[in-house]
Amino acid sequence: MICTTVDKEMRVQVFSKGELMILYDPDKKEVVYKEDNVALKSKARRPEATKECVKLKADTILGAHGSFCFPSYMIGKKAGKRLIYTDVGTPIFDLKPKEVTLSEVLYSSFVAMKERATEHHT
Repeated sequence: MICTTVDKEMRVQVFSKGELMILYDPDKKEVVYKEDNVALKSKARRPEATKECVKLKADTILGAHGSFCFPSYMIGKKAGKRLIYTDVGTPIFDLKPKEVTLSEVLYSSFVAMKERATEHHT
C-alpha cells in the first residue's frame, strides 16, 4: 500500500497542502482508504503527514516534490518505510515515482522552512 496526500481530483500534492490522505493499492490501481489530511491542522505539517502514513501501516510513503523535509524523512526511514516522490499534480493512477535522495530532503527542508516563515498557522 502507498500512502500519500492528494487534492480532490486525486492528484498528488505536497504533504502540507493536500486535502486528503489516501492509501492506494498500486496493483489494483484503486484507492482503498481516504480521510481528511490531518496534517493541515498541525504546525509541523510534513512530519505529521508522515506519522499518519506510518500509523496507517503503508508499506510506501509517496510525497510530492518538496514533501520530505528532514524530520519527515527520518520518521519514514526509522519506521522502515520505502520513501518515494513524484511531481506535484501527478494523477495517482499515473505514477512514475523516484526514490527520495539527499538532494530531495534538502530541497524539501528549504521549502518547509520558507513555508513556516511566510504562512500563518491557525
